[in-house]
Amino acid sequence: MERIQVTKRKEMARSLKMLHDSLNDTPKIFVKDERFSDCKTANEFLSEFFRTRTPYTYDEKDRVQCGPNTGRSFGDLFGIVKTVFPETTPKQLAEELKDLSIKNEVSSLTCGTIRGVAFHDKHKYGYNIAIWTCALQRSEMYANTGAFSWQEIVMLINEQEE
Repeated sequence: MERIQVTKRKEMARSLKMLHDSLNDTPKIFVKDERFSDCKTANEFLSEFFRTRTPYTYDEKDRVQCGPNTGRSFGDLFGIVKTVFPETTPKQLAEELKDLSIKNEVSSLTCGTIRGVAFHDKHKYGYNIAIWTCALQRSEMYANTGAFSWQEIVMLINEQEE
């Protein structure tokens, strides 16, 4: 039994390393809307981001990266938040999204277009999927839906600080 637990811990460590490595190359994504200039924390920023129904975002060459009123992937949100708050870690972002979901400020679904998890304002579909209460069950169902599956996001939340 102990051997199985050690193997699972090694697999989880390897998966987390791959996830962190993929996020290391996340490009900067900019929000130009002035409503965000007073935000002092990532939580405040994300709350406003979803409250305003996800505004336009831009890449480093000032091209539209994504239009308004759309779900955003974990990777996109990481690029957006890290641009404004450079010290943000993937674990912190996952915890912020969990907090906002509990406060009913953000909802999510598994998006067939991006083949991964997409987060959106709570009003987009007229209901809020309770993502954090059943994420573990969904992680098995959507384990291979792309770079940022439910399983990986839950792993980030449970990741031990070094």
